[in-house]
Amino acid sequence: MLDRIIFLSAAMLVASSALASDGRIANKQAFINQIVGKKISFPNGAHFIFSKNGKWSGGNKNISGSGKWYWENGRLCRTGKWAGKELPLDCQEYYVVGNEVAYVRDYGKGSFVTGQFAQ
Repeated sequence: MLDRIIFLSAAMLVASSALASDGRIANKQAFINQIVGKKISFPNGAHFIFSKNGKWSGGNKNISGSGKWYWENGRLCRTGKWAGKELPLDCQEYYVVGNEVAYVRDYGKGSFVTGQFAQ
């Protein structure tokens, strides 16, 4: 639990100050190496997986989603549908520290979301 609090605090500081850190994924190849093909789970029960072919999919017990992703200006940008509703374009900054994954929506200026790689 303490590790999670430290990670969240560090990632929030990095995200809010817009400074690069060892945990920030800065390019497409790093994103592919660290994120693609791995299931990411979130405390609310949702999960998703990014594929190398530029697609993503996910869901939880009652809903599913899918769409496309691409890398632009140091951020993952995605479109798609979630629970049958169109998702607007969202470009997100990604961070990885150990088994923890975090992203910041809206070009790194929006809400902060944390999850972890599923076992």
